[in-house]
Amino acid sequence: MHLKGKHALVTGSTSGIGLGIAEGLAKEGVNLVLNGFGDADAIEALRDRLARQYAVQVIYDGADMSQGTEIARMMAEVAAKTGGIDILVNNAGIQHVSPVEDFPEAKWDAILAINLSSAFHTTKAAMPYAQPTKRFVSVEQIAATTLFLCSDAAASITGSHIAVEGGWVAQ
Repeated sequence: MHLKGKHALVTGSTSGIGLGIAEGLAKEGVNLVLNGFGDADAIEALRDRLARQYAVQVIYDGADMSQGTEIARMMAEVAAKTGGIDILVNNAGIQHVSPVEDFPEAKWDAILAINLSSAFHTTKAAMPYAQPTKRFVSVEQIAATTLFLCSDAAASITGSHIAVEGGWVAQ
């Protein structure tokens, strides 16, 4: 992979899957913007550990992913500090399990805001930096995707559609 020196924002990256993604990117030399909830001291220790362990720049922004205005602020500040992001991973998400008749409406609204609307807001704000290539896909790119899908790293990807199309569909 040729990721060294790129900048990535991973939402929901202070724990769980998001942290795993962030750490994987840092191992490849990607500078990070972490985002998520948690204890301020623990997040600072995490930020410092990733920066030292992988020799990458690591910024933390605690933007509330349910608020479009906070997402826009975060993206503007990140762009000012880094020149923009190359990689956006919309990972933030919450869940709540309850029978529908007992499901709190405020919880429903929060789930939609964080799990759905935040991806729209971050993608929209990232577009000036993370534009789709709109280039025709090369044979080598298809081969690389196929090799990945045949690897152990992709063992849990089954029956999924993988769009390798340079961003044409997004436009």
